[in-house]
Amino acid sequence: MPAPTSIPTVTPAPTPTPATTSVPTPKIKSFVVPLLPSTVIPITWKNLESRASDISSVAWQSAQDTLKANSSSGATTSIKVIYAPNTPTSHYSGFENYLRTGVALWNRFILPPKSAFLVYSYDEIPWAKSEITKILTDSGMSSNQAQQVGDNLSRAPYGGPDCGGANAGMISENQAIGVFGLCARNEGTDPYYVGPLQIHEFTHQMQGAQFIGSNLNSQQILPCWISEGLAHAAGLSAGTNNLNAYLDVRKRQASHPVLNVAGGHSSTQVDASTITYEFLTKFYAESSPPSCFALPSYSLGYSVGFLTTEALSAIGGIESTLLLYSRAATGESFEEAFKNIYGISWVDASDILAKAVSKEFLLIR
Repeated sequence: MPAPTSIPTVTPAPTPTPATTSVPTPKIKSFVVPLLPSTVIPITWKNLESRASDISSVAWQSAQDTLKANSSSGATTSIKVIYAPNTPTSHYSGFENYLRTGVALWNRFILPPKSAFLVYSYDEIPWAKSEITKILTDSGMSSNQAQQVGDNLSRAPYGGPDCGGANAGMISENQAIGVFGLCARNEGTDPYYVGPLQIHEFTHQMQGAQFIGSNLNSQQILPCWISEGLAHAAGLSAGTNNLNAYLDVRKRQASHPVLNVAGGHSSTQVDASTITYEFLTKFYAESSPPSCFALPSYSLGYSVGFLTTEALSAIGGIESTLLLYSRAATGESFEEAFKNIYGISWVDASDILAKAVSKEFLLIR
């Protein structure tokens, strides 16, 4: 059963786990000092709830300011977009440009050494499997392992022939892969598919890239809400050209929360009016890894997790959210990393966020 048309048909599966390595710590450049949002009256933990109506505009501007500041750095990574034989190259017009926007947004962090994105129809899953297997074999992965990953990943965008989603992550120490299934039903009408989706999936690769050279796993350390929440916050804010466009796609995404287990293809819609303070405090408590990846509440990362991450961007800048991954990759717990970045304990912050985000759900309906 496909998700409602107002919800991205992106397979809500966690980012593939990087290959295990014996190296104890990642090869970090240095911890990024996030660019703070440019606003006359900063949003802080003390005024977050009272300024709930301003969170979206400040967070969007933070991404735009970061893009502008980082665009001249010259940092780059190898990105290759591969279309299946029967898929026109015009599909997802501007695909690589959107990915380059993602690179510009995050280029002060560790970038994937090599990144490949495959675009294909349901009937071309065998082609995708073969292509992924070849890419991974060429990157140094054993043939058997590459074939297994190719089989699983090529099918990830599709629960059936009706419509496709997307999935991406770091597959090995030196290779990231993203897969995009075609969904003509949504792509012509939903602005999410023109920029935000591509940056969303590249951000999943960035989440994994922060753990390159580490024997740690983000899915054992960081809460589930930030997995999709960060990808959405980055994709929507960096993938829209003006605030009105952002607010439009933001409402489309956040006002129709759904529940379903990660990797599932059926969903239950949640009335946004039920996203109360009490609901959110329970949600945050349940979002502890790794068990949260098997809960129906995982998919609330696209709505609740998105608005939670957006609030963090409004306070500390969009880069502060990915910095949680960088710090976790060095062995810090989520609570330690959060306190080091935001200057407040997660226990205290989650209470403030529950009040502010529940207010946002009232405003967004």
